[in-house]
Amino acid sequence: MLLSLGTIAVGYLLGSYVGGRDAGYLAAVLIAIFPLEVACAGQLLADAPLSFWLLLALYCFVRGDESDTPGGRRSYFFTSGLALGMAYATKFVAVLLCPFFLVLVLLRRRIDWSQLWIACGFAVIFTAEYLMFAWYSGNGWLRLESVLADRADTAQLSAAQAAAWKLDTLSTSVWHYLYWMFVDIHHVGAVFLLFGILGGIALVVPRWQETEERLTRSYGSVLLWAGTLLVMLSCYPTSTTPYVPIYKVPYYMLMFTAPLLVAAAVLLARMSRRFQYVSLAAVGVSGMLCLILSYEGHRERVDNVRVLYAFAEAHSDRPLYALKRDVDLLRFFARFAPTREYKIMGTEKFAKQEYSTDDLSSLQRAYVAVDQHFLIFDKARYDFLSQTSQPPPSWRIVLTYQRQSHWLKRVVLNSVDVTHQRGIVSDAVREALLAKLQGWSHTDPLVIYAVD
Repeated sequence: MLLSLGTIAVGYLLGSYVGGRDAGYLAAVLIAIFPLEVACAGQLLADAPLSFWLLLALYCFVRGDESDTPGGRRSYFFTSGLALGMAYATKFVAVLLCPFFLVLVLLRRRIDWSQLWIACGFAVIFTAEYLMFAWYSGNGWLRLESVLADRADTAQLSAAQAAAWKLDTLSTSVWHYLYWMFVDIHHVGAVFLLFGILGGIALVVPRWQETEERLTRSYGSVLLWAGTLLVMLSCYPTSTTPYVPIYKVPYYMLMFTAPLLVAAAVLLARMSRRFQYVSLAAVGVSGMLCLILSYEGHRERVDNVRVLYAFAEAHSDRPLYALKRDVDLLRFFARFAPTREYKIMGTEKFAKQEYSTDDLSSLQRAYVAVDQHFLIFDKARYDFLSQTSQPPPSWRIVLTYQRQSHWLKRVVLNSVDVTHQRGIVSDAVREALLAKLQGWSHTDPLVIYAVD
């Protein structure tokens, strides 16, 4: 959370340097209300610290790139390298920024040798990490070897899944981040739609701007930095035969959204005050709705498991059979200490470790929990036993829980039905909205059976 606050502060510094104090204030506000930043700040994830280190590295790079003194360039570039090293130490995916420096050389048609201080700063952190792993594990390359091994496994997994279910059209599509930014905006809100509008105004009708000053070279560096990360995160392959890009994870977007928010703030600062206030209000409202969606998205995943946990605490007389994801989530509950063996139903596909599948037809004196949400959600990843979808007549239902959908979903569904009945919304739009909302705020039941 502290580093998330630090991202706001660095956003202010970068915005102020690139576009003036007003741009700095706007950048801080846009980052502070950005849904992904808010959602990630309170979680034990590496993505918020990664966003901070990358934005700090960008700020120091821009300052060093425009410094007039050799000492200033050295100090800023070295600090940028240290921040990049910390980003790498936080998450290996930060190395995808490397093409930025190559593209910069090609665009400027010269090599700035003072930027070697960035490599020096990075080397300091890399060496410290090597020595730490060598001291504690005896192998300084342990982390790097683990990352490369994990990438090899992920490549096999991705290739197999892409061939089996064509997942490259969804979570591995090279266009998926752009889709999240401009079409399905429930992760990011309306800020990038605003960014596109501002960019169009700046190009098409520049007289709408309050100032006629040209954007500085540092603004181009900010866009190139963010664009490099966007392209690499979209296209970097986990498998080449067949070609499968890296999986698209919403929190990965924090690597390039922070500099894009600063760039949007610089453009917004060139508009009138009224336009700024209206834009911030629109972004704030959309961000609030996105946070509601995000909160419900986390809650709906654990509601069934929360009921399962209460049942498990109250019924310790028999072993409990449950889906793997349910058992994994049970471990996050306080005071969870199973007094009996928990059985996992189903075998994971495309993975080294397979979870033993018991013969449920011969069960005696046991409980079987069938979470319909995860049964549907994980059907592409696990091979489930037939009894989970078609329980035998001898199984006795002892508990059924079905959660209520979120109020916002009910409001939207009712609004869609009303507008469709009045002819305002077409059949195609209605079906698209219903399909989009079908998987959010589920009402899939949890059913627990007793096998005597």
